[in-house]
Amino acid sequence: MASPSQASLLLQKQLKDLCKNPVDGFSAGLLDESNLFEWSVTIIGPPDTLYEGGFFNAIMSFPPNYPNSPPTVRFTSEIWHPNVYPDGKVCISILHPPGDDPNGYELASERWSPVHTVESIVLSIISMLSSPNDESPANVEAAKEWRERRDDFKKKVSRCVFHEDHRLVFFVICRGKLWRRAAACGIALTRRRIVPQFSDDAVCLFRDMVRMLPQPSVFQFTKLLTVLVKMKQYAVALSLFDKMRQLGAPVDEFAMSIAINCYCLLNRVDFGFAILEKLFKKLLSEKLCEPDEIMYLIVLNGLSKAGHILAARDLLGHFENLSCKPDVRAYNAVIDGLCKHNMSDDALHLLSRMIEKGILPNVVTYSSIIQGLCNVGRWKDVKDLLKEMLDYKVSPNVRTYSILVNAFCKEGMVEEAENVLEIMVQRNVCPDIITYSALIDGYCLRGQMGKAKRVLECAYNAVIDGLCKHNMSDDALHLLSRMIEKGILPNVVTYSSIIQGLCNVGRWKDVKDLLKEMLDYKVSPNVRTYSILVNAFCKEGMVEEAENVLEIMVQRNVCPDIITYSALIDGYCLRGQMGLQHNTVSYNTMIHGLFCKGRFADGWKLFNDMQARSVMPDSQTYNILLDGLCRTQQIAQALSFLCMMEDTGVKPNIIAYAIVIDGLCKGGKLEIARDLFNQLPSKGLQPNVTVYNIIIGSLCRDGLTEDVKVLLSEMENSGCALIV
Repeated sequence: MASPSQASLLLQKQLKDLCKNPVDGFSAGLLDESNLFEWSVTIIGPPDTLYEGGFFNAIMSFPPNYPNSPPTVRFTSEIWHPNVYPDGKVCISILHPPGDDPNGYELASERWSPVHTVESIVLSIISMLSSPNDESPANVEAAKEWRERRDDFKKKVSRCVFHEDHRLVFFVICRGKLWRRAAACGIALTRRRIVPQFSDDAVCLFRDMVRMLPQPSVFQFTKLLTVLVKMKQYAVALSLFDKMRQLGAPVDEFAMSIAINCYCLLNRVDFGFAILEKLFKKLLSEKLCEPDEIMYLIVLNGLSKAGHILAARDLLGHFENLSCKPDVRAYNAVIDGLCKHNMSDDALHLLSRMIEKGILPNVVTYSSIIQGLCNVGRWKDVKDLLKEMLDYKVSPNVRTYSILVNAFCKEGMVEEAENVLEIMVQRNVCPDIITYSALIDGYCLRGQMGKAKRVLECAYNAVIDGLCKHNMSDDALHLLSRMIEKGILPNVVTYSSIIQGLCNVGRWKDVKDLLKEMLDYKVSPNVRTYSILVNAFCKEGMVEEAENVLEIMVQRNVCPDIITYSALIDGYCLRGQMGLQHNTVSYNTMIHGLFCKGRFADGWKLFNDMQARSVMPDSQTYNILLDGLCRTQQIAQALSFLCMMEDTGVKPNIIAYAIVIDGLCKGGKLEIARDLFNQLPSKGLQPNVTVYNIIIGSLCRDGLTEDVKVLLSEMENSGCALIV
């Protein structure tokens, strides 16, 4: 069990970390400077949500045995949300005691763990604001409105959103005795610009802080500077910093870092460097504070971005000889500056130096140098560096690949750029708009407008998908309209992304309209589209509608996948219907889901139960069972089952034969597979492209090239095309 002293030390460290590295989206500090176990938190309403524009205050109370037990969080601001009790207490999984949930709703892994910090807790609450969980609500009425009366829900939330947001920012700054003074300042700000009164109020508040006895802690002064910087009032922040030093207000390394950063942001790196120099001469002698790696990093970044790359390199050399050593971020700042000034050899030398010192480069390091080498066409060095990356287990990211694609396209080496794109796909690295734009430019330079148009379609899809994932469905719909206006027809990927976004916010009418538009444009929904609908319906408790979607899939020969079945099983569980009467579709759903999870015995028990309840299996049922037998290498049983189907008057379809033929080929029984393949015409079935691919693939593996040629000719005559 954690002792109070251990808890105090941990909370003290977390407070220092948050002060040193503030996190966007919230502010946190002690409610009372003398009590580490009571924190005041202000959460900024997440952008693009109903809570945007609001500032919500909360109290976070830590138990003496923290981190073994979770804190409690209670909003003191009015807030309307399914996962917040009427008294303001927050109800999310990570704030529930560790261990198994006695009610069985949550996994132990979802509940409290000692690894959580103030930052991770608040970020989870911000995520909760963005995505309410209405399945086990703390506020039942709010959950009902969220599900059924979204407009009423929005109205109540809008009343909670306090738009004079910058006044509350000052509440965050000023703890204890300063709260009333901050409230009295009458700070008049808009969300888009800061009016002149703000600077006067900030100075006035600062003067009051200096005159107070006892004087506020350095933390309060630092928070004031931090907020000014966030509002881009760098000159005001520097003015107050200078007054702090003149009036004898407390100054520490954090305040110094803020001042240095302000000079860098104002492109006055020379002043930032001057402050750093004074630190060495004055602060070290007075033992007030010692420059740390953050301070050095800020100046290195500023020098590099301002073009003073040689000064940055010299400072890094000095930094290497101090007790606080530079980390990979410091080297990255200088390496990036060197490469941007065509000093790639110096960057490579610095890379070697950092490796010698035991500091492993990361993907940012390598990407910067690759960019510099590409700019001067040093392709062999690029190749060597990519190999070195892989040797050090550093995986290229989308920026690395985009640099290569862009460089190749500018040199007219579009084939090489295409190869890079293929590698990205193979390694599950999703191209972004920069990758697509570079490739479009490359095709246009080559006059390959058809290919450029196809890539443009992919780029539109990528942007639309990103908008939908960030709950910006209206922007996605607007972009869809622009896409169509420009003569670029959307495909199933485009529509599926938008349908996903609309389903996430319950816009069913828009979903219906979009599905109709899909069909008008002759775009057929695929398994992903249907799975999105099934999942969305099930989450809303609309299981019958989900079953209807599944039936439409079967009618249109779209085979459900594990995502479809898993969603439907979840829907049944949420409705508590696992023990109720099921139809063929629901049995198929559950059998396939069990098979996909490796629970084959349970799947067969369910099939027996299906027959005992006089629920008639259909072709989909038999195909699922055949697939299960083949996946467990029970090939003989699969053949027997196929014969049993024929004997009982059930005519296996081409999918059933494809499953068994594939199982035979994978089991090394090619001759039996060929015999079954040859029997298909006598059973009234024409082999499709899937069956041909299975047989041809096996023949190729066995080196039977002549047989392959015969089958390819047969395929061509039958109108099938080989899929490679």
